[in-house]
Amino acid sequence: MKNENIRTSLLAIVLAAAIQPAVATEAVTVPAAFQHDLAAGAEGPTYRVFVAVPPDYDRQEDRRYPVVYVLDGNVTFPFAVNMQRMFTLFREMPDVIVVGVGYPVQFFQETFAPRWHDLTPWQHPGLDASESAKRGMELRSGGAPEFLRFIRSQVIPFVDENYRTTGDRTLYGHSFGGLFALYTLFEAPDLFGRYAISSPSLNFTADPVFELEEAYADAHDTLPVRVFLSYGSEEDQISMPAARLADVLGKREYEGLELQVHVFQDETHVSVFPAAFSRALRWLYAAPAAGGAPAEAAAAAIE
Repeated sequence: MKNENIRTSLLAIVLAAAIQPAVATEAVTVPAAFQHDLAAGAEGPTYRVFVAVPPDYDRQEDRRYPVVYVLDGNVTFPFAVNMQRMFTLFREMPDVIVVGVGYPVQFFQETFAPRWHDLTPWQHPGLDASESAKRGMELRSGGAPEFLRFIRSQVIPFVDENYRTTGDRTLYGHSFGGLFALYTLFEAPDLFGRYAISSPSLNFTADPVFELEEAYADAHDTLPVRVFLSYGSEEDQISMPAARLADVLGKREYEGLELQVHVFQDETHVSVFPAAFSRALRWLYAAPAAGGAPAEAAAAAIE
């Protein structure tokens, strides 16, 4: 009986120790990653730029790397870095530097108002007013031109000056980020050579996107970039204009354009973005088809 009591007491002590909360010693971080706060001009807002270098970056001092820029960096950056590193580890894509462009806040929900402004290319006062009332915050659209200038004139030069980069740049954007990526594609197509455009918010304002593309087509026969355009089958308000856009791009026959379109079955606007980023990276960094893949053939291969 005495031994049984001793065993019971020892078991209680072990169980009590096991359920004690662990003492937090330091925050979890992404290895080989850094953050920099950049102000957009003397009176402009401050942005947070997250940068992750390859694990062997310091050991290969003469090597330069392509750069993948991800919008909405507060939420996409950690995910993008770890996924990219797994692909590289198993030789599904080359080593790259990952740069996230975000805001100096802790949580993604705190970015709602600034991203509403920065990632939307055109003003939409009616929607601004209705969503401001609904969400209890002031929302103002139409800031993408200034944000694009900031990326071109400050973010990219900063990254190029402080990290060993090549001129090979990719832009990834989802939702409003995808809308911004589309705007960049036609407004400054030379800035990035690869575009991962995930579920662009064409439900926000579709017509100006098609007008922008048409204006570009009237002035250009070439679009020498690789574009991965995707969306989820459960995105009712986005799927129709996105499919229309894929059809337009496929029929333009832009010289140099490599276009891949993918529809992710049973995925929603939220659930689709990890799959979209994963598929986009693998395709964008695969070897180009001999002579370049005809855009119309890629668009016709919507899955």
